[in-house]
Amino acid sequence: MKKKVVEKPVMALALLLLAIGASACRSDDDIIITFDGNECVFSGPSEVETGTHMITVKNTTELTGWMRICRADEGKVWQDILDFEFTPDPNPEGDLFWPTWCQEFPTSSVANADANHVLHEYKLLNEGQYFVIWEKNKPEGAWPCAPLTVRKAAAE
Repeated sequence: MKKKVVEKPVMALALLLLAIGASACRSDDDIIITFDGNECVFSGPSEVETGTHMITVKNTTELTGWMRICRADEGKVWQDILDFEFTPDPNPEGDLFWPTWCQEFPTSSVANADANHVLHEYKLLNEGQYFVIWEKNKPEGAWPCAPLTVRKAAAE
């Protein structure tokens, strides 16, 4: 029985194409937020242009939680959100109290969801300083992830 000599080069080519395709799926512009129960980790650019951005949110815990982005008032910096005490609203259905200087939340929609891995489409239409924060309930808590600067998109 003759061995096929073509198998190894074909297999190598297939693996190379698979590797190229996998690397094309992930870019340096991807924003990924991961919560592991102890911390919130931000991966991606710290500055983006105004417009629509896809943000992947991963919750690797069994805790119910979500990622929020708020736009800070002029003059507020990352240290301000780190110093802020997120306290629960005393109402039975209440969320956490948010700083009055960070109340503007950009609109978003779910583009794709799979268990604890959700792809959101965020419309970051206004320039400014934004703060990415992980919030969970029962018991309530907040983990500041990272600042995100949104600058005006370059004229086309």
